[in-house]
This record gives sequence, structure tokens and C-alpha cells, in this order.
Amino acid sequence: EHVVVSKICQQIGAIASTSCNLSQHDICTEASACRTLFGPHLDYIETHSVSGSGEASRIIDLSTQEILRA
Repeated sequence: EHVVVSKICQQIGAIASTSCNLSQHDICTEASACRTLFGPHLDYIETHSVSGSGEASRIIDLSTQEILRA
């Protein structure tokens, strides 16, 4: 379904990703907004439709249980 992402995974392995947003802010729904926020820190933005909850994700350090992003 996502040809480019599938090819990347075949080359480097599994990819883990989160929603594109800063902590306590709404998620970005357009690639241009992601580029504005994270520009040089991004290697690739998938611009085709991907499934997801449509809500910001929480990031937890499983070794300490610290919430890194709410």
C-alpha cells in the first residue's frame, strides 16, 4: 500500500514513528507544517494517506516510565 515506506523498511528495517507535533500542541495534518516545525531534523515525510488515530501520541521511556511527550 505504501510503496516508498515498504522499500525503506526493506533497506533499513522497521520504522517507528509518532504523530508530527510538539508536546501539548495539535498534530500537523500537512507535510508542509511538519517541515516548518522539524525541517532539518526530518529525513523523510510520507505524503500519502496513512492510518492513525488522528490524535497526538504519548511517548514514554519504558525503562523509567517517564512521560517524554504527553
